[in-house]
Amino acid sequence: NFTGRADDFIARANRVIEILDRFVNTHRSPADPLGIYCPARFLPYYNILKGDPRGIRFFDDDPDLTGRYFPPLDVPIENRQSLIAKPVGDLLIMSRTFGKTIAAALKKETSLTRTTITLIEALF
Repeated sequence: NFTGRADDFIARANRVIEILDRFVNTHRSPADPLGIYCPARFLPYYNILKGDPRGIRFFDDDPDLTGRYFPPLDVPIENRQSLIAKPVGDLLIMSRTFGKTIAAALKKETSLTRTTITLIEALF
């Protein structure tokens, strides 16, 4: 029954949105922004989050993205060195493919010892 599969998909999608919304809105603030690594993967969720997603910083290893923006967000994309120089309290890594590798490298940085790193797959 196709309808059943569509209903299951919608229910799972709503659950993902609810979990991500709760995480983002629990871990972000203007005083201590939530870091999002691989922000392109965050964009599909931005407009459907129920809360206000301000109070975030974006990080990416692609040097071509540094200093650029993902419309409609007024959040500049920073590089890894910016994160190391000015750490966030919480960092969400949105990549399932490279998340563990990114997290392992970041955990070696002494300036990030107080940063809680969460992989996207840990939320679901």
